Amino acid sequence: MAADLKGKVQTVLGPIGPTQLGRTLTHEHLMIDASPLGANVPCPPFLPNMNSLPFTMENLGFIRQFPWSYKPNLTLYGEEKHVIEELKFFKQHGGSSMVECTIVGLERDMNMMKRMAEESGVNIVSGTGYYVDSALPSEVHSATQEQLVSTMVHDITQGAAGTDIRCGVIGEIGTSWPVTATEKKVLQATAAAQTQLGCPVIIHPGRNKQAPAEVIRILAEAGGDISRTVMSHLDRTICDHDDLSAFAKLGCYLELDLFGIEVSYYQLGDFDMPSDAQRIKMIKHVLDEGYEDRVVIAHDLYTKHRLMHYGGHGYSHILLNVVPMMLARGISQDQLGRTLTHEHLWIDASPLGASVPSFPPNMDTLPFTMENLGFIRQFPYSHTDNLTLHGEEQHVAEELKFFKQHGGSSVVECTTVGIKNNIGMLKTMAEKTGVNIVAGAGYYVDSSLPPEVHSATQEQLVSTMVHDITQGAAGTDIRCGVIGEIGTSWPVTATEKKVLQATAAAQTQLGCPVIIHPGRNKQAPAEVIRILAEAGGDISRTVMSHLDRSIYDKGELSEFAKLGSYMEWDLFGIEVSYYQQVTDLDMPSDAQRIQMVKHVLDNGYEDRVVIAHDIHTKHRLMHYGGHGYSHILLNVVPMMLARGISQDQTIIMNGNNTDIDLQDYLYGNPYDHLYAYDDILDYLYPSGQEENGLDAASNQPASLPFRVALGAVYILIIVVCGVGNFVFLAIVGRYKKARTKTNLLIANLALSDFVVAILCIPFSLDYYVINDRDWRYGREVCTLVNYVKMVSLHVSTNALVVIGIDRYITIVRHRWRRLGKTSAILVSLGVWIASFLIAIPSAKFSMVQSGFHRNNAFCGVVWNAKHLAVYRGYYGGMLAFQFVLPVVVMAVCSLPVVWKVFHRELPGNLTEAMREKVQRSKRKTLRLILILALFVLCWAPYYVYAALRDFHHVLTLSALNTNIFYAVEAAAMGNSVINTCVYVAFNTNVTNFLRLLLKECHGLQERRGSDIQEMLPSDDEDDEDDDFTLLSSYVGDINKTCIKLDLLGK
Repeated sequence: MAADLKGKVQTVLGPIGPTQLGRTLTHEHLMIDASPLGANVPCPPFLPNMNSLPFTMENLGFIRQFPWSYKPNLTLYGEEKHVIEELKFFKQHGGSSMVECTIVGLERDMNMMKRMAEESGVNIVSGTGYYVDSALPSEVHSATQEQLVSTMVHDITQGAAGTDIRCGVIGEIGTSWPVTATEKKVLQATAAAQTQLGCPVIIHPGRNKQAPAEVIRILAEAGGDISRTVMSHLDRTICDHDDLSAFAKLGCYLELDLFGIEVSYYQLGDFDMPSDAQRIKMIKHVLDEGYEDRVVIAHDLYTKHRLMHYGGHGYSHILLNVVPMMLARGISQDQLGRTLTHEHLWIDASPLGASVPSFPPNMDTLPFTMENLGFIRQFPYSHTDNLTLHGEEQHVAEELKFFKQHGGSSVVECTTVGIKNNIGMLKTMAEKTGVNIVAGAGYYVDSSLPPEVHSATQEQLVSTMVHDITQGAAGTDIRCGVIGEIGTSWPVTATEKKVLQATAAAQTQLGCPVIIHPGRNKQAPAEVIRILAEAGGDISRTVMSHLDRSIYDKGELSEFAKLGSYMEWDLFGIEVSYYQQVTDLDMPSDAQRIQMVKHVLDNGYEDRVVIAHDIHTKHRLMHYGGHGYSHILLNVVPMMLARGISQDQTIIMNGNNTDIDLQDYLYGNPYDHLYAYDDILDYLYPSGQEENGLDAASNQPASLPFRVALGAVYILIIVVCGVGNFVFLAIVGRYKKARTKTNLLIANLALSDFVVAILCIPFSLDYYVINDRDWRYGREVCTLVNYVKMVSLHVSTNALVVIGIDRYITIVRHRWRRLGKTSAILVSLGVWIASFLIAIPSAKFSMVQSGFHRNNAFCGVVWNAKHLAVYRGYYGGMLAFQFVLPVVVMAVCSLPVVWKVFHRELPGNLTEAMREKVQRSKRKTLRLILILALFVLCWAPYYVYAALRDFHHVLTLSALNTNIFYAVEAAAMGNSVINTCVYVAFNTNVTNFLRLLLKECHGLQERRGSDIQEMLPSDDEDDEDDDFTLLSSYVGDINKTCIKLDLLGK
């Protein structure tokens, strides 16, 4: 180490002693541009224009859920003023130092860091080094290891980025998984630089639980000091306690540095992001195993939405919110001091104990703004204005419309006596939004009830609830439809017991469902069930709410499930670990809720589970930066399917609340045997049975042989159909003689085939074969490809029918009026217009949907489940009118032609030329029969498959589904190559024109009109005998066009 750094910590303002560090966050970013790293992260399918949204509170819920999709969120440049304000706030609340880990590849600015340190008074230690391979400039890839060492040493001993401002740590050194050659070179250079300087190293591991150990191995082999190495991001890499213990034995520092990220869905990997409570449990585990001086924590704040100014937790979240939780969960003051004060990273010193500053201030003095939203989310019950939805009717109505737009249908609104229900407002909302709203009758917890409820008899309570459901509630004729939520405390009070007994009596009279709010104790749900059962209530039609804040243990859940009630997890969207109403209880994350749901489903209680949001505060509305009423539909359902809950098991009760003063409950879509509503949610997910493309019916990857076979067919289509149809169109356009009526009709097929081969098939090749159903081109291109294929399908089919009928009239019905060229052009125009119109649904319902299991994006046509009848009618019609009817028409038209060719009477004095013509006609007719047979053989498997999938669900969940699809797709698509060959390559007239065209293009010979005439058949030959060949090619070509059905949203 340089002499002036020995025993010191180098900050951007100069060296300080390790004991001057104080409370230190070891992994933060104060300026960063991570936008190149998010360039390929798609927008959510329900919000394809997300990047055009303004950064406002109304959009914050989307940004928090999909932070990497919103490109303006991925840089802190331009936020210097806000960052300095938050650094001052950090220092004001006990913070002292930060390690700033922005390095080469993330746009470091040393001068800006120095200004921030000077203005805020926070010690800032800057990092040197290189980020992940994909972010590095070319000169790093080409540099030698010695050059990299020299640069890092210079940054720490002399100054970085052309300044005299010195770094004080190496890192965060970025690695991917697996480690690339350049990253390995950087790691080896890091070890060499550390050996010279003796400073700490901070590592960014790849997103795989094997990655941290692999990096440690490479560093150790290169001579690095593992005891002074910090392994970052363990809270998104190694969550299992045993695995964490095993890794701790390697001797490095263990850094959990994503505190404040409490959204379960992790966009960058197939991984459930832990909550702060889970992080604390991980820390306590390794502390209890003796690694007290090996744990460091931070936020790794690198996006706008996590700044306090934009509604996030900010740099002070650990000090203000996490530290009290750590102390409350059994981490000692001494252990906390070691975790927050890190002078032992630089020297061997005793840890500094630390007291925790008190917080929050008087919350009610804070305005409801984005800047204060982080505080309100953490302490929602301390902000009085947050505790009512009255006055928010407009925003709630807008969100209900959004809920309906994205597949929602019904909600059960459980605001009852005690929390200021307004049934008239509920009716108005239902009328405005089109959402079915079921209002609840009954009484909330004892402390919220008016005196007349306490003094009422049980019979009076029964009478009121029955009247509310049978006549009308609150002096109106608007009737409730469910009893609940019935509120209880712990222990249950005398009034609450009276209400429960009245509830049981009312349920006996009405036979309706009952929804219960249990006290905040794990014994409360079973106690309420006992009281209801003793009073004669129907437990099988009772919903026990809020299990996600009452019963966590899986064994206890299984025991409670045996009581027979519905089990409701209804706090989805609340992903803040700290639960203000019961401070010794950790609020589970959405991922943990899904695990609990899956546990009871796997134990056979598939018809006993319902889920909801329980929105009862402003901050959870989308307008105020929350997740809103559509969170389950848009975000939770895909996670459930990706985590092994089957499509059949996602029969859910989806809800929240619209009218409430303290709590809300808008539950919806109950089971049909609980209440007479829809009993399935099949919403916008690639493995949906009714709504999605054939290609997306299974989330399993296709086997390599099937992908190769389909790829070969696609390449043949691009080459044969692209070139062949282009030649045909060029001939028709170049030579007036080639513009016969028949060729004009064929041109419709050639043009539609050519456009598909050139515009659509390359994207299909990439989607199905190269990337195994991972769409890379956005919703607009997906929509274009689907629409063009659909238009081509209708053009081809309708043109084939016209050609078949015309050939029948020409050969069999000579006296009937035939189409002329003008008529053929008009009919073709009508075919195209009709096709454009019929194909509109394929554009309207096209979307790109993220596949959360394999992190793929699926391109398909997605119909809403509530339109199932329309969907089946539409595609049933497609099957009938685009396959069955055309085959029948072509068969009816071709059989008389075959009969005439093989059985017509011929004069006995035929010349040799005439005999050859007759034999040629017979060969052409046999070719027609062959093409028809191949059409049936190629396409019948596809339509059998599609019918089974869409109308009987035999294949929907089959593991073989993907391979079956690839097989039938390859067979069906292969038929289109045959068609092109028949009406281009094997057509004598076309080949004659082609020879002429090639000679003209090469300038080999001047052609005169007589020369052209010699090469061409007579008009009669073109329009009569060759009609047999052309008809056969056209009939066969219908199979090609039907190829588009795989993307029609089957």
